[in-house]
Formats: sequence, structure tokens, C-alpha cells
Amino acid sequence: MKIRGNIYYKGKFEKRTVEIEKGRISSFSESKAELDFGNDIVVPGFIDSHIHGCNGSDVMDMSSKSFETIREFCFSRGVTTPVYTTLSASYNDLKKVVEESKKCDFEVLIHLEGPYINPLKKGAQNEKYIRKPDIAEIKELQRLAEGRIKLITFAPETDINFEFSAQLKKLGIVPSIGHTNADAQMIQRAHESGIKRFTHYCNAMNGLHHREIGAVGAAMLFDDTIIEIIADGYHLSPDAVKLFYKVFSNSRIIGITDSMRATGLKNGTYDLGGLQVNVSDGKATLENGTIAGSTLTMDSSLRNVLKFTGTSVEKAIRLYTSNPARNIGLKDRGSIACGKLADLVVLDKEYRVKTVIKTGKVVYSN
Repeated sequence: MKIRGNIYYKGKFEKRTVEIEKGRISSFSESKAELDFGNDIVVPGFIDSHIHGCNGSDVMDMSSKSFETIREFCFSRGVTTPVYTTLSASYNDLKKVVEESKKCDFEVLIHLEGPYINPLKKGAQNEKYIRKPDIAEIKELQRLAEGRIKLITFAPETDINFEFSAQLKKLGIVPSIGHTNADAQMIQRAHESGIKRFTHYCNAMNGLHHREIGAVGAAMLFDDTIIEIIADGYHLSPDAVKLFYKVFSNSRIIGITDSMRATGLKNGTYDLGGLQVNVSDGKATLENGTIAGSTLTMDSSLRNVLKFTGTSVEKAIRLYTSNPARNIGLKDRGSIACGKLADLVVLDKEYRVKTVIKTGKVVYSN
């Protein structure tokens, strides 16, 4: 198979043909192609490393059918690699998620958000499932998942001497700071231990103050911290997105959706991990007004980042492709290069999804 268009290659767009063999990019040429997208741009498939659900389904449905529904919706928004994200739950329910994921005939990667978080910063997590870190629990889940758990969001203040996070790395799991009441000193200790990622930056963590810079300020002290951002205009204001883009640059930001089952559906009331969430004009909140997940999609996030920051699409693309791939060790995707998976997204001049290719096969066409 050959496709032609303005290909995103080594940080810029070039008119060329990509040749695909056995689901991977085999070479580049100037030849004609079966699929010629003219002047549309072709970028790597988006990687959403923090997605709970969409289109009426949620990871915590603990159903292989829900995984499939989420995957199909993700394709329509340019996401070729969703990392299915759980909420704080019982061990048995997390085990059920893993077991159901193995029934799928497609790749399922997992992000555990909780249950080892601080109840003072629980956000939209169910407090009755929050508990202290248990590495034996995680070892067994990772064994059952056959290494598919890629991320764990937890509060570093719950990890005495950072022994838990050290064990995570041995299991091939990236530790991420989130739902934390840690002060700046604790964050600096966590960084020294090797924890460098921040889950939905600013949300469910202590903010910046001139006498105590908190988790938000401490993240800015280092040159190698990685932050997730939810660029929906609710979790972070447009000015906040612009500010953090200047501070962290396009190389240390990962765009995520944190989307819930209401994504793609109408306003209404929905379930999120046993909690009632109200969705109005795209904003999801608990009854007390706490923001609860989002209804953001990755293509919308890209357009918002371009609008909020004024950056170029060549730079913004990294937030959704190479940055998450590098952070969680997905060496076979995230860029368009020989040997990489042929996961590709075609965008029109308004950066809306036209066609999506997964391992060399068209899985969505608008």
C-alpha cells in the first residue's frame, strides 16, 4: 500500500509517498499512490495516554465490548493508540479490567489512575476505594496483564522512601504524580527518586503560591519533568495552556483527553466510577461542582492548543505523538519513519480528521 500527501517527517511537512508493508512503514518515495491525499497533511496516529471512556462506554464497565466501543470512537478522532485508564477501584475490579482486556483481539494498554492517591485530592475518584500502595497487588495485575500496564498515577506522599515507585520501574510501569497533597519539598524528593511525570497538571494537586510553590511550582524547577495537559478550556484556562507551553515547551507536554463516557454524546447525567456526573456544554462536573473528567477529543485538543498558544502545527503535533510514545516506551510508533507502525492520521486544512490508518489499514474515513 502507498499513500501520498504532505507527510510529517522529522518535524516538518514534505510532499512524498509513504510505502507500507505488513503494517509498517517500509520506505519513502516520489511515486504515485493508491491513496493520494493531495495537500492534506499526514501525521502520526495520536496516542491518548489518559482516556476513561467515550460514546457511552467506560473502562470501568469491565467489558471487552466497552474497550471496542472506545477504540472505534478514538479512531474517529485520530487516536490510534488509546491507553485505557481506570479509576480507584477494588483489586477484584481492577483484575476484571485486565481479564476483559485480554479478550480483545486488538492491543489494550492500561493506565491505572489510583487507587493509591490522597483522599484530600480525590477529585472525581471514589474515596471508598482509595488505599495505600501495594506492590504485591500491582505485580499480580502486571503479571495478569502480561506487561500491558504502562502507567500508574499515585500520590508520592503515600510512598514511604519511594520503594513503591522504584518497584514500578522494574515492572516497566511509569510512575506519575497525581491526586496529591504533596508540598514542593515532597515533589522535589519524588523527582530525585526518578518520578518525573505529572498527571493532568494543576488539577488535583497543590497550586502555586509565592510562599509555598506546591506541586505545580515544583514541577517547573526541573528541566526533565513531563506534564499532561487537558486543553479543553475548563481544566486549564487558555492563558494557563499558553503559559505552560512557554515554560515546558513542546517537548515536555503530553496532550490527553481524560475523557469519560459522555464524550461524543449529548448533555445529561452520566456515571463515572459510581459517581454521578452532570455534563453541560461540554463541561463535566460532580454535584458539588468538582470537575469530573472531560468530554474533550484529541483532534479538538490539537485545535485548542494551536488557538491558545499560537504555536505551529509542526510543533504542536509532538504533544499527541512522539512525546507520549517516548514517555511510556512505545518505540514502534509516535513518528513517521521506516520500521515504525503505519499508524497515520490525515487532517484537512482546519485540522479535522479525514482518514485514519491503523497498521496500514484504513479504519476511519470521513
